[in-house]
Amino acid sequence: MNLGSSITFVKYSPKKIRKLSDSAQQAIIDTISRVLLESDVFQDLFKTNEIPFQRLEAFASSMAKGITNSVPNLSDEMLKTISIHLTRTLISIAMSESDENSAKVFSNAISEAFVKLAIEMNLVHISRDSDSISNAFNQLIHNVLSFLEIHAEHNVPTSEKVTSSPTKLPIKDTKKSIKDSIFEKLSTVSNLFSSFWG
Repeated sequence: MNLGSSITFVKYSPKKIRKLSDSAQQAIIDTISRVLLESDVFQDLFKTNEIPFQRLEAFASSMAKGITNSVPNLSDEMLKTISIHLTRTLISIAMSESDENSAKVFSNAISEAFVKLAIEMNLVHISRDSDSISNAFNQLIHNVLSFLEIHAEHNVPTSEKVTSSPTKLPIKDTKKSIKDSIFEKLSTVSNLFSSFWG
């Protein structure tokens, strides 16, 4: 699947837009969450909820850049708004006392935030063309993981608080995870989304 063939990112518009059905939104959220969990980079960054707030803010900033990477004429205010929203989401999870797998909890919350932001801020044009919608969200996930990879390459891993001698992330392996297999992982997204449009 060519992710760039029909991307439908548009400029932010406050006007009311047609929304996806609840079942379609949940399918997208579940799929994004699963793809995030299959990423070595994501698993490493969010393997614990004992993450300093400053680092969570940095993660949110990287993800915001990924979400808005294909948005034309992006304003600094819009990027900041998305970053703040994601920061609050991450901090809320970090402060929770859930016994579930940390990466899974983060992926679920982040995926829900992604879809909410994309729809409410009109970052993805919602139309009846399921291929356009799935391609847009595919590109969003790819961009987010790419920006998280860049962050991981230039910053110490989240294991700093729970290990005595943190080491650099295995960049070669994380690159392989993102660049060599991300398109294979996302190839199932289009089929899943398409089922909601027949």
